[in-house]
Amino acid sequence: MRWGDRLTAGVLVAVIAHAEPSLAADFWERTHGRAKAAERETLESIFRAEAGTSDSIDELHVRVAIVDVARGKRYRQVLTLVYVLRTRRLLGLSSLPGELALLEAITQGEGPGEAVALAALELGRILRSSGDLPAARTEFDRALGRAWRSEARVEGYLMRGFLGVEEGDLERARADFLAALAFDLERPLLALTLEGLALVDLSRGDLPEARRFLKRAREIESGGGAIIPIAPTSRPELLPKDQKALLDLGRRLSASAGNGDEDDLDP
Repeated sequence: MRWGDRLTAGVLVAVIAHAEPSLAADFWERTHGRAKAAERETLESIFRAEAGTSDSIDELHVRVAIVDVARGKRYRQVLTLVYVLRTRRLLGLSSLPGELALLEAITQGEGPGEAVALAALELGRILRSSGDLPAARTEFDRALGRAWRSEARVEGYLMRGFLGVEEGDLERARADFLAALAFDLERPLLALTLEGLALVDLSRGDLPEARRFLKRAREIESGGGAIIPIAPTSRPELLPKDQKALLDLGRRLSASAGNGDEDDLDP
């Protein structure tokens, strides 16, 4: 090899030797940052899915996240994990193995208030479904103590209100439903809250007031001729036992009416 060729080869080797570590470090930084960006995209996609503004890309992100969590993936932000677990429930998927312990760890930790509040709502549902009503109330209390977004607070009041009806603590249940009414509720939640109050008054034996609340709820459901896409009895906030109680509500009031108002109260 001639001197000039040897010099050119030496320079090329030196350039490669110096470039490779730099390129590797750059690749590491880009992929390290990409994990954070991917998680942020996932969380934003879940937000849009819950708001009903998602597109096909958002829905793909959500499906991938659901599968990843089922396989054991844990996100950097506990809020992302909580939202994925909530989305699984909203889609009607079964609870994951170890989900109860995972939610307990989040609610008892020092994480962000929103993550703790939403985890407590999910945990409260599971505990109430299993029949542990005192523990469920503790979690709903925790959720309302940590929640700052109005949506989470309304959900907390509704969940604690239906729990109060089940426990027979009707005054506390009524107070929670009235607290939910203090917010600017959209039609579906407003109708659901009024039906909750009707359920309380039926349990108290105040049939006229129960009929008044239920009739107003039905008027809101069909207000302006625009039917609510999801009936209050099918709201994802409710447990099956709550849905059944609300479905029976109109029939029970109609059976006790005997004054020609049956058609106004039956669904």
